Amino acid sequence: MSAVPHSTSALARPLRVALTLGALGVAHHRALGWWVEDLRAGEGVVAAGVAAGVTVLALGRSGPASPASRAWDVLALAPIGALFLAPRLGAHGSVAALAAILSTTGAVAPLVGPPIRRHLWGLAALWVAALPVGDLAAAILGYPLRVALAQAAASVLGATGAVVSTATVLSIEGGAAHVDTACAGLGGLWTLGATLVTAHVVFDLPPTPRAFVAAGLATTTWLLGNLARIVIVVGLHHALGAVLLADILHVPLGLCAFAAALGAAWTLLPAPSPPVDLPPVALPSRARATPAWLVLGGFVPASAPTAPAAPPAIHIPGEAVAPSAGELAFAAREGASVRAFQRSRASVTLVAAVSPWAHHSPERCLTGAGWTLTGDGPRSVGGVEVRAATATRDGHVATAVWWFESADTTTDDLAVRIRDGLLHPRPWVLVSALVPDDDDVAAEVLDLHTRVHDALESR
Repeated sequence: MSAVPHSTSALARPLRVALTLGALGVAHHRALGWWVEDLRAGEGVVAAGVAAGVTVLALGRSGPASPASRAWDVLALAPIGALFLAPRLGAHGSVAALAAILSTTGAVAPLVGPPIRRHLWGLAALWVAALPVGDLAAAILGYPLRVALAQAAASVLGATGAVVSTATVLSIEGGAAHVDTACAGLGGLWTLGATLVTAHVVFDLPPTPRAFVAAGLATTTWLLGNLARIVIVVGLHHALGAVLLADILHVPLGLCAFAAALGAAWTLLPAPSPPVDLPPVALPSRARATPAWLVLGGFVPASAPTAPAAPPAIHIPGEAVAPSAGELAFAAREGASVRAFQRSRASVTLVAAVSPWAHHSPERCLTGAGWTLTGDGPRSVGGVEVRAATATRDGHVATAVWWFESADTTTDDLAVRIRDGLLHPRPWVLVSALVPDDDDVAAEVLDLHTRVHDALESR
C-alpha cells in the first residue's frame, strides 16, 4: 500500500519543479531577453557562469523540502509589480531582471530544504552581482564613492601642497587627477562581495552576525587600501613627477588592497555548519499555488513605452547622414532621436533623449566599426570637458571625442549623466565626433558645444 503514495510523491516533485521553471520563464521573458542580449555581447558571462556553478553546488545539498515562510511567497509575486513599475521608472531591463531574481528566489524556496534555504539570500545576491548593470551601479553607487574618496585624498595630500577637490577631480601642482569608477574601486568592491557570498554558499557557512562583521571589515579594508592607492599614485604622479613609477604601482597596489580585504574577512569567517539530517516534510499547499501566481504575473500588461521627446533644433552645418537601422531601432525603443553629419572630414553623431538609458559611451560603436582606441581619458579640449581617445583603422588616425550636454551641464562622465537623468528628467544630448588627426579638434569641439548649448538653452 505504501508503494503507491511513494510513486505519486516521486512524480509530483519533478512535475512541480517543471511547472515552476516554466512559469518563471513565462513571467520573466522580457528580463531574460534583455540579459541574453548582453551575454551575447560578452558582458557578465564569467560572473553568470560563477553564479550558475555556485547555484548547482548548493542545489546538490538542498536536502528535503520543508514549509517556507510567507516572506518567500511575497517575493514570488515580484514580477507583477515589476511589469507595472519598470516602464515608469525608466530603468531599462535592470528592474525587471531584479524582480526575476527575487521572484525566482521566492518560488524556489518551498522546493528546497533548510540546508540551502538559509543561503537563498546569498544566491540571489550573487545573481544580482552577475547582472550587466555596470552603468547603473557606477551612477548610483560609484559616483558618491568617487566624490568621497577624492575629498579624503585631497585632505591627505594637503600636506604636500595646495590640493583642491572638485567633485571627482583633484587639482594639485597645476595638474588634474580624475578619480574615475575604476580608481574608486567599485568593481573591486563588487567582486569582494561576490567572493564572500560564494565562500559562504560553497563552504556552507552560517549567516551569523560574525559573518556580517567580517564583510564590514573587508569592505573597510578595501576602501582604506584604495584610498591609499589614490594618494600614492596621485602624489607620485603630480607632486613628485614620478609618472612611470605611478603607472607601474597602480595595479599592484589595487591587488594588495584586495588581498588585504580578503585576509581581513578570512580571520572572522565562521566555521562551516555541521551536517544535519532532517526528515522529509510535505510541501505546503501555498507552494503548489506559486507557479499559478507566476504565470498570472507574466500576463499582466506592461505600460506603454514613453513617447520620444521632441529633439532640440540643433543646426549643424554639413551633410546629413542617415543613421543605421540598428541605431533607429534603438532610438525608437529608448525614446531618443539620432542625427548624424559629415562636416568637412569630421563625422558627428548627436543622440538627444530624456531617458538616461538612451545614452552610452561610444567606445563600443567605434570598436564595432573597426577602430582601435588608445589613450582613452578625460581631457579639456577648447575649454570643454570631454572624453577623448586616439582612434586608428587601416592606417588612418583620428581623434575620437564625446561628451554629454544639458542646458546647464557639460560632462564626460556617464555616471553624472545617469544620476541627473534619474533625479531630474530633462533633455540631454550625447555629442560624439571623429576628427582626422591633422584637423583642429579644439575648434570642432568648441563649435559643436556652442551649437548644442544654444539649442538646449532656447527650449
